[in-house]
Amino acid sequence: MKVSTKCVLFCLCLATIMSSGVFSQTINITPQTLYFGKIPEGKQAVRDLLIYNIGAQSLNITNFRVEGIDASRFKIVSNPGSVSLGIAQKIVLPIEFIPGSEGNFSAKIRIESNASTSPDFAGLTGEGTDLAQGFIAFERIIGGPNNDGAGSVKETADGGYILAGSTTRLDQEYSDATLIKLDAYGQIVWSQWYGEEEWSEGFAEVVSVSDGGYIAVGSHSHTEQRGEPNIYAVKTDASGNLVWKKSYGKSEYKPDAAADIISAGDGGYLIAGYTQTQENKDAYLLKIDSNGSVLWEKTYGGSGGEDIRKIKPSADGGYVFVGSTSSFYTGAAGDFDFYLVKIDASGNLIWEKHYGGTDWDRAASFIITNDGGYLMVGYTASPEFGAVAREVYMVKVDADGNKQWQKLYGWEHKDESADVIATDDGGYLIVGRSERLYDAKFDKWRSDLYVIKTDIIGNEVWSQTYGGFHDEGASCVRQVSDGGYIISGYTGSYSKDSDIYLLKIGRFGGFSSVFETREILPVKIRLEQNYPNPFNNSTIIPYQLSQKTNVQITIYNIHGQIVRTQVNEPQQAGSYIIKFQADDLPSGLYFYQLKTNGFSETKRMLLLK
Repeated sequence: MKVSTKCVLFCLCLATIMSSGVFSQTINITPQTLYFGKIPEGKQAVRDLLIYNIGAQSLNITNFRVEGIDASRFKIVSNPGSVSLGIAQKIVLPIEFIPGSEGNFSAKIRIESNASTSPDFAGLTGEGTDLAQGFIAFERIIGGPNNDGAGSVKETADGGYILAGSTTRLDQEYSDATLIKLDAYGQIVWSQWYGEEEWSEGFAEVVSVSDGGYIAVGSHSHTEQRGEPNIYAVKTDASGNLVWKKSYGKSEYKPDAAADIISAGDGGYLIAGYTQTQENKDAYLLKIDSNGSVLWEKTYGGSGGEDIRKIKPSADGGYVFVGSTSSFYTGAAGDFDFYLVKIDASGNLIWEKHYGGTDWDRAASFIITNDGGYLMVGYTASPEFGAVAREVYMVKVDADGNKQWQKLYGWEHKDESADVIATDDGGYLIVGRSERLYDAKFDKWRSDLYVIKTDIIGNEVWSQTYGGFHDEGASCVRQVSDGGYIISGYTGSYSKDSDIYLLKIGRFGGFSSVFETREILPVKIRLEQNYPNPFNNSTIIPYQLSQKTNVQITIYNIHGQIVRTQVNEPQQAGSYIIKFQADDLPSGLYFYQLKTNGFSETKRMLLLK
């Protein structure tokens, strides 16, 4: 086992104290304030307080107790009463928080000892969220004293969640991959870790399998060994117990990694990520059977570097994946571009497309849209698109990969997206990170977890940021059965290292069920420009209604003759799209008109065959 840098520094400091003849007893408590998050009333959260003896003699603690006006909300789990810590020893003190009602609560831990500062205190704080109207919302901080992170979270059949990520256990130098099962309130049901001695592991994605278990994929790496397979896959039973583990990869030079796994629909699974060549990365895809045996593997890309971030099954039995590429660095193409690839069921290339400007454009995730096209998100730094630093970048393309429209979101500093989903109201939800807070001590900008809700054509409906005074960011989002959203990510604000950050929010980004009863609707009736335009055979016409009304959408040719009535019915307030199919019409200029009670608007579109 290697000796960590932290251990070496501690030993040097201790030697200095002892050699100086100064023996004042010193205690260290971390974190100084233990924040529990936003917890549903009547449910629990448990976080660890670490107490270190950093003095030159034994630390004799004689009493631990909770004090303060809200002391009844907090409890020391298995209070040891008294304990003696030798030089460089520590104790982990689990603290439980149970809010009995909605509101903010605080208390403190009093620690009496022979330390020169005794009694010492650590703050305790948490918030209760309302369950009166049946809506569950929470903010959870999950992890130990070292680095923890989440790659993905999914709703499970029992209404709870399965979270995949990484954890670095106490006194360990290397991270382990972890799976955490949570109930509907975000309480931990079980957690398991997986890994090899002196290897660092982490999971990026997890899928549920038909026997009730899970398959999770990610990477594992060794600091001294190269040429080893570095894609890491684990199959577990329903309780997280290991069934099998596998390593995959082709690289003889540098580590490979997996970013996604999906069911192939035939009992097998597709694992997507990248493999290293001597000079660059290639996008890497392998198919395995239910026992983890490789059925086939493929690489994709050009002379530059490529990766895969997300893969999805397509309606024709093949697959589509998105990632980034640097193989098109000519002309207007920047260092990296979005990379969208269509393949058949056997992994054979059908087509590949790239999108971007003169600077870096990197994709993070995508969805298949209702019109058969694709919507990708990531970030762009290309100034011709309007990027100031890095901006959240959304690109919509049709079923053949032809670009239809793009949108940018963000503030004046770096903003990046990590995932996107289609929402049940026809719009989209993007999660990522946004730099909003300047840290003067370290002369840097700190990021918050960033959520953006848009309508069907990418117009921002609302946005929210979440987090503390250090760095937060998102890794994954899913819309769950009650209409809310579960978001996984990381936070550096509530421990000395990073923790898993898990949010369950409502349709409009809030934690309160009262707040979530309101409905956001368009503020006026509006007809949007069709896309694509010009178009060949089919195009999408978006429109918005601020109230229930009779709706008529009519298509005219250049002579003013009606060629099609697309809609003629009463409709509720909301955002809509219709598909106009022009297979039987000649090329030319056409007009489409939205008419309601007291409103009429007309726009033009060009059909080119």
